[in-house]
Amino acid sequence: MASAPFLLVVIVSETGLRTTLVARLSMAGADMLTADNLSDPRLARYGSRPMVLIADEAAVSSHEGGVAALAADPRWARLVLISPEAPPAGKYPHLVHIERAGAAALEALLPEWQTLDAAR
Repeated sequence: MASAPFLLVVIVSETGLRTTLVARLSMAGADMLTADNLSDPRLARYGSRPMVLIADEAAVSSHEGGVAALAADPRWARLVLISPEAPPAGKYPHLVHIERAGAAALEALLPEWQTLDAAR
């Protein structure tokens, strides 16, 4: 039985950037969910699917434990952090750092994410 396709979870506070990301990524065929924060109860419904979190610095900094806690959270097969500052290289192997100006390039990563499974 084939596994469910990955789900992109977008938690980005800036409305224009969030709208642009959702439009571009959904037009590229991604299954999307937008949320206001990491405590959104809808996230629990997708526990068996591989999930990729795309979050901005505001979402990460408001989450208790920040990047380290997100990296340890088994829900996320990949983490994409949109911020001007990258975490230390190699510390979080499933983290992709991208600056705001390059966020539109995320659709190039979609084929790689097709191979994700629930375990990382």
